[in-house]
Amino acid sequence: MSHHVISRRTATSSVVVLAVLAVSPAFARPFVVAGPSMSPTLLVGDRVVSSQSAYSLRIPFLEWTLFRTGDPDRGDVVVYHDAAKNATGVKRIVGLPGDEIELRANVLYVNGVEAEQLPIPLRAFRSVPMQNDLGRRVAEERMGRKRHRITYTPGESGRASFGPVRVPEGHCFLLGDNRDNSADSRYVGAVALGQLRGRLHVGGDAGD
Repeated sequence: MSHHVISRRTATSSVVVLAVLAVSPAFARPFVVAGPSMSPTLLVGDRVVSSQSAYSLRIPFLEWTLFRTGDPDRGDVVVYHDAAKNATGVKRIVGLPGDEIELRANVLYVNGVEAEQLPIPLRAFRSVPMQNDLGRRVAEERMGRKRHRITYTPGESGRASFGPVRVPEGHCFLLGDNRDNSADSRYVGAVALGQLRGRLHVGGDAGD
């Protein structure tokens, strides 16, 4: 086998490797959970993977959107660009464009419909490390056909009651599952849909 053939094969292999490295971040990206804002759903130190092409296909690193691939839904756990912190954030969508969002003593209302909460005994979370900042109440919150866990301590948060507010067109309303420890849309406002970067598949959620 000649040196030129080997060189061509090596060059081709290098191009393939570079192409895979370039394309892979467009479809999946690993994350390590750094804070407690999504506990008890996501705990500090959890390793998760974001589907980066859930809503749009982007050119990695350049952040250019090629085309839309899907629409966000209430209950989705999303990765987004937090413009206030110039960082990546993870929260749950509870409101879509045009929705009316309100919290009354940590009970969520979407378009006037209450998201039912079913209490979960705290003893089920005895092994959860304190850094996850669980409240005195853990519950399963039901939003239509979707169910997920939330936590809070009654009377703890200054934003336990909020709104009602209308979600602007082209935006979504985000909440953390840890309602006492989450810098979400109650504080920074609705997030533009263009800031969404991916969706997490969370094993503890139901109804997906």
